[in-house]
Amino acid sequence: MKQSKHTVLILETKAFFEHDKRCVFFSKESGKITGLAKHAARPGKKKIWSLEPLTTASVTLFQGKSFHIITHYSVNEPFQHIRTSFNHLQYALFFIHIIKKCINEGQKNKNLFNLAINTLTLCNTLEPLDTIKSYFYKQFTYIEGIANKKELKPENQYLIEIGNYLGYHLKPPLQLDERSKTLVK
Repeated sequence: MKQSKHTVLILETKAFFEHDKRCVFFSKESGKITGLAKHAARPGKKKIWSLEPLTTASVTLFQGKSFHIITHYSVNEPFQHIRTSFNHLQYALFFIHIIKKCINEGQKNKNLFNLAINTLTLCNTLEPLDTIKSYFYKQFTYIEGIANKKELKPENQYLIEIGNYLGYHLKPPLQLDERSKTLVK
């Protein structure tokens, strides 16, 4: 039995069959990994919440035929405060979506992993969104070679450049006007 331990950022989870979860992780050491958590979606499962996006976890994986099988997992950082702000949650999920789309299975990228963790940490402390967006966009475009300098640009310019890089049009996530509790386009 070949098992390996990883510290991962959970990018996505989906129900798989009746009681399993298919998880997409991003690991500093191994890049993007797809794993299967057997029986993790059972109604009485205590740790059902722990395999959710925007969470870092320690996982032990066993190499199966088509998936890595998750034999053990525990949460390192749930980034709970992000979930208290609709706007921060929307941008955190948006940034993770961008990262998930630009990496391939098994592609190692320590700088991108560190950027994801640092961005989620900023979101978790509920820093102003303009600060978080500037940090993420500047670092992401520099790390991925989209821009050769860490210069500050308007958000729509970053979205055009990143969209061209990913191959499709990106729109900023919906935001809630905190004062009037209405959506802002």
